[in-house]
Amino acid sequence: MAPGIRPDTIIGHIYDAAIAPGGLQRLAASVMKVGGGSSASVTVLRADEPVEAMTCGLPDEVLQRYVTYYHRINPMIPLALARNQTRVGRYSDLLSGSKYRQTEFYTDFSRVVDTVHVMGLPRLSIGAGTAAEIGVHRGASQHDFSRRDIHRLENLMPHLQRALQLRQRLGSHLHTNVGLAALEAFAFGCIICDRSGRVWFANSAARALEADGQITLALSRHGFGAVHPAESRRLAVLIGKAAIGGSGGVTILGAAQGARLFVLVTPLPPRFNGQPEQVLVTFRSESSGPPFDARKLRELFELTPAEGRLALALAAGRSVAEIGAELCVSENTLRTQIASVLRKTETANQRELVRILNLPPPIRE
Repeated sequence: MAPGIRPDTIIGHIYDAAIAPGGLQRLAASVMKVGGGSSASVTVLRADEPVEAMTCGLPDEVLQRYVTYYHRINPMIPLALARNQTRVGRYSDLLSGSKYRQTEFYTDFSRVVDTVHVMGLPRLSIGAGTAAEIGVHRGASQHDFSRRDIHRLENLMPHLQRALQLRQRLGSHLHTNVGLAALEAFAFGCIICDRSGRVWFANSAARALEADGQITLALSRHGFGAVHPAESRRLAVLIGKAAIGGSGGVTILGAAQGARLFVLVTPLPPRFNGQPEQVLVTFRSESSGPPFDARKLRELFELTPAEGRLALALAAGRSVAEIGAELCVSENTLRTQIASVLRKTETANQRELVRILNLPPPIRE
């Protein structure tokens, strides 16, 4: 870690980056500082394919080359995944130097861009089918990373995971210039509270959950919790730890009518609301629909009404047989409509279509 960099300052920068434009590059900068590298990269993958990537200390051209080709031939990734590596490690722990230098990846990329020594994590889970690849690099003239370097970066991983989960959930719409107004726009529940659970802000979606009896929310700032006491205690522990430097966490709460609430607890950067030791808690019901409605789909992709209804049904997890039975439409007709939807949305298959339709955070009208 660079001299004079305090761990709590770095952690604050990480959560700050989660809600800021250009946040992925700022996360890479924090990873580089903590790991003591000359460069670093953070890559977001869906279905094991890079969809977003940023570096610190390397030219954009290097990043583009890695994402478009060299990521696929990096021999260290399959080696690490085969070992089920869930902790930070070094390239030198996976493959001997002599064998590494014989690979195309080393000869044509790593040696050329001087990222000879690497430590990191090939897959940091941040959601269903979504992960991050974290790498910190040093050049050939520098020493390989030490066990102490690994330990420092490993301690950062829970915070980095929560920050990336927060960034994914809030999407690109949230940044500090819009602040609380942006939280108000989201169709899932957002609450800002202190370490004891006292509520400082609750958006309309959170108030709706309270009205439905799905959470116990005291807007007089006395606190909030879940319907079931045991779940409230579990949530309180996550909030308390996140407020004093912990990484937060995820939990599931039982809710009304048998539905469940998926909850993400993350520390909140002080500059977001001007207060220390505050926590952001977001609630998403498993019964929540996709962020698009039929009208928005037609406007965005020029779908017909029938195609819009079909796309929404697929995004909700319905099978073609179920949709056909409900709409009294043959499967052949539906297959023809699906082909048209894929063409108009420029998606390769139904799986990609569903992923695209569920990526944005749901926004209130």
